[in-house]
Amino acid sequence: LVRGLHAPNGLAISGPNLFVSDVNTGIIGEYNAMTGAVVNASLISDPAGPTHLAISENDLFVVNPNANTIGKYDTDGTFINTSFITGLDNPQQIAILGSSLYVANQNNGTISEYDAATGAAINTSLIMGLNNPRGLTALGAELGCGEANGIIGEYDAASGQAINASLISGV
Repeated sequence: LVRGLHAPNGLAISGPNLFVSDVNTGIIGEYNAMTGAVVNASLISDPAGPTHLAISENDLFVVNPNANTIGKYDTDGTFINTSFITGLDNPQQIAILGSSLYVANQNNGTISEYDAATGAAINTSLIMGLNNPRGLTALGAELGCGEANGIIGEYDAASGQAINASLISGV
């Protein structure tokens, strides 16, 4: 669909547009999600090495593990706050559910919850004791988290309680 990228890592779709972060170049590009046609190959330049992306309405959230931050931009590329959330511990993945932004912190094995509008911490240790959480997704009222030990767990997004901490294993 999209060619010529160096190290595409994060993907997010909003309407007809696909946003792609290229961790090696520090660039987030925008493409037509159906055809792959370039809308803006250099929508955002972020030297901190953007990895994963999430979108909520017109807000584009960007994981910067090298800076231990989450940046916030408008989907048109307008800078809102490159240090929207700070003090993270090697953030790897983000997910949005309702008005909350969830962050997987690889080094301390936690999932943290923040207000997606303000960046204020809601619960920095919502889920603890994970083995290098790397994948994170939200669906309904639940979070799914992939860990380095090959386990995908299912958690209640409000309480952080495990629904099934070993929903899938051996992956």
